[in-house]
Amino acid sequence: MPTIFRSGGFRFVIWPDDHAPPHVHIIRGTLLAAVINLGMGESPASIKANYRLNRRELASVLRVVLANNDMFVEEWTKIHGEG
Repeated sequence: MPTIFRSGGFRFVIWPDDHAPPHVHIIRGTLLAAVINLGMGESPASIKANYRLNRRELASVLRVVLANNDMFVEEWTKIHGEG
């Protein structure tokens, strides 16, 4: 599972054998902490699931995804293709 970004003690990961819609897994240590859908077209990035983050941490990782959404979408496309 390629780590595509690191910030604030979190790894932002896209799994190669994952499903649509494009999203990023947020990992802290070895545990899945959250999943955020990437912004596509008119739809902004959004929280898909929160497993162990408090509100401040969740807002922080969402801000990271929003700030880097284009790069995350580019990485998703490299891994999964356009379709």
